[in-house]
Amino acid sequence: MRNYATVSPAFWTGETGRQLRAMGPEAVMVALYLMTSPHSNMIGLYYLPLVALCHETGLGRNAVFAALQKIESVEFAFYDEAGEVAWVPEMARYQIGEVLAEKDKKRAAVLREIGQQRKSRFFGEFVERYGEGFNLPTEWREGACSKGHAARGMHDPSMPPGKDPDPVPLREQGRQEKAPALSADAGSSTPTPKRPDPPSVEGSTRARGASISGQPICTAGLQTELLPAPAPEKPPQRPVREPAPEAPTTPVWTAYAGAYRKRWGTEPVRNQQVNGQLAQLLRHLGAQEAAAVAAHYLTDTSAFYVAQRHPIGLLLRDYQKLRAEWVTGTQTNMTAARQQERTAANPALQVLQEQRARRERGMP
Repeated sequence: MRNYATVSPAFWTGETGRQLRAMGPEAVMVALYLMTSPHSNMIGLYYLPLVALCHETGLGRNAVFAALQKIESVEFAFYDEAGEVAWVPEMARYQIGEVLAEKDKKRAAVLREIGQQRKSRFFGEFVERYGEGFNLPTEWREGACSKGHAARGMHDPSMPPGKDPDPVPLREQGRQEKAPALSADAGSSTPTPKRPDPPSVEGSTRARGASISGQPICTAGLQTELLPAPAPEKPPQRPVREPAPEAPTTPVWTAYAGAYRKRWGTEPVRNQQVNGQLAQLLRHLGAQEAAAVAAHYLTDTSAFYVAQRHPIGLLLRDYQKLRAEWVTGTQTNMTAARQQERTAANPALQVLQEQRARRERGMP
């Protein structure tokens, strides 16, 4: 398939272009397609299936035949339906030129393309038109004139100008030999095709009866027994899907979400990041303790937790601290931590606190 083709602007303004335009848009479309078809080549003589022509132009078979006849009438292009070959006579002149030197690199391609169409009925005309200018082989040029004129039914010199010897329409070419045999009815001048007589019902019944018992079968008085219609098939039942197993992090999330709704009056956010954090907490504490620590986490009144609205990230970060508070039942905030720090740094103060704790318990 060629990558590009040369189309002269004179196609629209020249004499042939005006004639095609007067014949209708379908003739113009088919003419332009013959120059730019994916099946075409630079010499304008190429294989073109009729099916491809109809499909790629979007026209029906009858419309294509009508357009081809109009195009042939102005000798713009010709189409051989039997061989499925198209020829645009002036295409090689526009794509290559009038003269092709013997050493020109295009000459090898031209010889290859025309060599593939040696059996085409347009071969002689092409060689007669371009044989000398393209330096085609001498044996091709010998006798090309008579072969070319006979190929497309050009004017016989003995005929008056404008008279063709028995022109055959394009769509009737190659079909005359396949026409069905006709017979004329008595008293009628119009031949009509022979049609076989339809077999009679009685003859068919007797033939079938004779094949069974050797005697004709009388069908009078017989009643036909109607079989009941088959019951409609029930559609196959879809298998019942078993419920998906509960995720390991579900108990932890349930405890956390319940405490969160109680503390803040809304649902917590759950996404892929939260699921990953719950899985890590589950690995650190186990299912039972993780759920209990998560619920205890929402009761912590530390200013930092409250300001952040108790996110899962802080639960995962401080899980050891929160577990210790859950086990001991105490809560350590920043004030208590600083007091413990001062007590640890002053042994005397620590002794006083221990004595005070004994007196409160009633111990000496």
